[in-house]
Amino acid sequence: MTVRVAVARTATTDRRAAARALLRDLVGADCVIASERSGRPYLPQWPRIGVSLSYSDTLVAVAVGPGRVVGVDVEETVEFDPGMARRCGAPELVTMPPDRRARELTRIWTVQEACVKAAGLGLRGSPWTVPVGRALHGSWRGLRWISRPGREFTVSCAFGPMEGEET
Repeated sequence: MTVRVAVARTATTDRRAAARALLRDLVGADCVIASERSGRPYLPQWPRIGVSLSYSDTLVAVAVGPGRVVGVDVEETVEFDPGMARRCGAPELVTMPPDRRARELTRIWTVQEACVKAAGLGLRGSPWTVPVGRALHGSWRGLRWISRPGREFTVSCAFGPMEGEET
């Protein structure tokens, strides 16, 4: 089963419309997006397609996966904050060259947030406890994750089988 991710830059006032357009492109039809009590989005007309949305300033990301739980996070490259690096379990970032440490912190945070979203926990899942390391892909609690860092923004996606689906 393939997980697909799309990212678009948009005006902050158009974020929900941009998410719906990306979702339409990914699944090939207009979709109604509903939310579980936990806040996790789902598609009532296609309950076996996992969906996740992320908004960050002028960016929108959508991930879908047939038979998968998915979590996606997109973030503009953040200004480096040593306190945030410690909280995310990466205090060693302070030793990196300044031009790399902000991108690395953004990459780590997006992976952590994507993982807790895929797990259905959101921020109450303590994303900063997800170990990431230096890799661009990995796993956590039965989920796999992949990250695509860039100079201006990073997008990360985590995914795993829905209940009743094979891995």
